[in-house]
Amino acid sequence: MRTLKAVHSGADLESAISNCMGYRAEGQGFMVGVQINPIPGLPSGFPELLRFVLEHIEDRNVEALLEGLLEARQELRPLLLKSTGRLKDLLFLDIALDSTVRTAIERGYEELNNARPEVNPSSSPHSIKSCISSLLF
Repeated sequence: MRTLKAVHSGADLESAISNCMGYRAEGQGFMVGVQINPIPGLPSGFPELLRFVLEHIEDRNVEALLEGLLEARQELRPLLLKSTGRLKDLLFLDIALDSTVRTAIERGYEELNNARPEVNPSSSPHSIKSCISSLLF
């Protein structure tokens, strides 16, 4: 697993999503083009969830992004446990999602460190502090 992470590093989330969701690229000359079909058996609503993640990847407030990332990993887990011909693509997607979770948490901590103290702290179970705490403990 360490080698897999080192080779792919999970850094290219968009590419991992494209490989799982399918895409088509036209080529010219000797490059005739490429068509990658979507992985069969993906959960309904999964493409929309991944689009949501990509749309919010740069948000300063990471709460919604973390929710989407963690939900995507939960939806992906049953597929990883089944034997499939496209397991490599699913593993790369899971690694990329995991890497993005870590990056978002680090960005969330940076925001917390730069934030001014709240006068009336929120006890909402969906605050960024509780989200990060639940992930780490």
